[in-house]
Amino acid sequence: MKAIKFFLFALLAISFASIANAQTGPKSDSKPADLSGDWEISVAAPTGPMPVTGSIKQDGQTVSGKLTTPYGPGNITSGSVTGSQFKIMVAVRGEGNRFDATMTGTLDGDKMKGSVDTPQGAFDFTGTRKAATASTAGTGSTSSKGSPVAGGSWVLTVNSPNGDLQVNLTVKQDGENLSGTISSQFGQSDFSSGKFSGNKFSFPVAINVGGDSVQLVFTGVIDGDTMKGNIESPQGSFDFSGARQKGSDK
Repeated sequence: MKAIKFFLFALLAISFASIANAQTGPKSDSKPADLSGDWEISVAAPTGPMPVTGSIKQDGQTVSGKLTTPYGPGNITSGSVTGSQFKIMVAVRGEGNRFDATMTGTLDGDKMKGSVDTPQGAFDFTGTRKAATASTAGTGSTSSKGSPVAGGSWVLTVNSPNGDLQVNLTVKQDGENLSGTISSQFGQSDFSSGKFSGNKFSFPVAINVGGDSVQLVFTGVIDGDTMKGNIESPQGSFDFSGARQKGSDK
């Protein structure tokens, strides 16, 4: 009888061990996160959602790529991926300025979320990986009819604390790169590091106010021949709307 009981106990122990191995075994085959692709990211800044776009490349544990921010282009200097968790270090260079940011988050398929640490503080972000373009699907077309363009002459109305302010904007577009000139009652200023992706644009520009250089960042969206957005300045954020002048070169 004792021999039978011992045999049954051993059989149960082996069965439980087999079940445990079956439950824990497949987890080791799970694939790590892959950040590779073109991304559209929205940072929850105090002045409103801040668009960040760019391309990320991942080769094993090596992460590289370039991002476009309202403050200028950002280069991914290093990064690490563990499971679905990632950490990316970005060096942002604007017009004469540079600051470092660290993005930490979680990847879930074509979605990411997390927080970015900057000299101004930590802010939450979410992101979506863009689908393949039409040209990679064999259509032979690199842009669809009616795709927005930023180039041309624009007249903007800025909602400032002292009333509406008119700003004339001339934009030259080369792919996703924007350059141009803004002019207002404060004079004329050129910019050269603007970016345009989808229907969203951003560009930093320095204007002269009373002999002092003031840094501004324009961000917004374009819908046909109209645009709207906001201007970030040391004095706060101001909304604006604008219209493209008829006959201006797109």
